[in-house]
Amino acid sequence: MLISPRAVIFDLDDTLVNSTEIAKKILPTVYANNLHLFPGKNVEAVNKVASQIYHKLIYKQRLPIPTADIIVLFEIFKSFHISPLPLTKITKLRQQIDQIFIKNTRATPNARIILKKLKNKNYKIGVLTNRSFSQQSQKLIKTKLLQYVDYLATIEMFPAAKPDPRAFQYILTQLKIKPNEAVMVGNSLDEDILGAKSIGMKGVLLRTPWEKYSPNDENKADFIITDLKELFNQKIF
Repeated sequence: MLISPRAVIFDLDDTLVNSTEIAKKILPTVYANNLHLFPGKNVEAVNKVASQIYHKLIYKQRLPIPTADIIVLFEIFKSFHISPLPLTKITKLRQQIDQIFIKNTRATPNARIILKKLKNKNYKIGVLTNRSFSQQSQKLIKTKLLQYVDYLATIEMFPAAKPDPRAFQYILTQLKIKPNEAVMVGNSLDEDILGAKSIGMKGVLLRTPWEKYSPNDENKADFIITDLKELFNQKIF
């Protein structure tokens, strides 16, 4: 049974910051600026292959996101039979993507408002993410959200990635909060909501254009919102 919550744990990408929106905009541009690395290929071909490979790495092979972010570039060159693999160019391409990504990162609608409101009401605020500390801390700094966060837990810190219960238990331990005192807010039903509920937290699913679920699946969440500002409209706090 959920007693009055003392903490709210947020996913980061597509929950507090606009990651998928950025990726869809900037990756074709990055590939266009580096087409000389892929002789005879156009932007559409490179982007299509990259998307297919990344989807396979994440959803079929279940690789950690930071690992997939690197391997995808190697696999793109392999798929176009480019040999030997240009390690220096791959490294520079990865750096270029990361830099442009951070530069274009924005807070999602009402993220700053809701975090400030929670902070003013003395809730503990955590961010639990399957990406790396270096990436995610930069996003929080860029969007000026870090000032509201009590603890940032990234993939290097806990034993296994979300939805593994140990990821959620890790951040709760750091915040000194029990599962029934915490609410998880995220856009992924599997990684965020079901993972949190498996250890006794409540789960708030944030609907986004990037994740589609059936009504039956959505009903597995305790609450469903389409904007973070709706958090205080729910019977949670």
